Amino acid sequence: MSGIWSLNYVQELPGPIKAIFEGWELSGIVVAQSGHPYSGLINFDLNNDGNAATDRTPGLGRNTYYLPANVSLDPRIARTVSISKKIKLEVIGEAFNVLNHSNIVGVQTSQFSVSSDPLLCGPTAGTPCLVPNRVGLEAFGMPTSSSGPRIIQFSAKLMF
Repeated sequence: MSGIWSLNYVQELPGPIKAIFEGWELSGIVVAQSGHPYSGLINFDLNNDGNAATDRTPGLGRNTYYLPANVSLDPRIARTVSISKKIKLEVIGEAFNVLNHSNIVGVQTSQFSVSSDPLLCGPTAGTPCLVPNRVGLEAFGMPTSSSGPRIIQFSAKLMF
């Protein structure tokens, strides 16, 4: 959702009030969405198609898991001031992800690894076997990337 509120209706107001409020524009973008789906994968070529990056966890459908919801508020305030009849100056302040919400856009999707280690597989499973990725930075579902932190910027634009 986005919107713009331009204070151009202050033309009819008295001089001092008009001078304060003339040329202001407020706008913003609000994003609120559910998380994107993703599939649990295995870091091994189970189906021998030559591509180890596309083999899903056996028994689970495609896009079984979902990333957390994303929420972002990006406000903008600007003021245009006439310097002369032909020259205008616009001063802008913007913020992105002003709520500083940690919007996760990527996670570790490798749910299982293939192992030939008898200690990991156990005496009854045999080798090779599937071992769940549950520990450390390689753990399944561990965030790998986000949309970034809060960013605030100021700018000026000279129009002639």
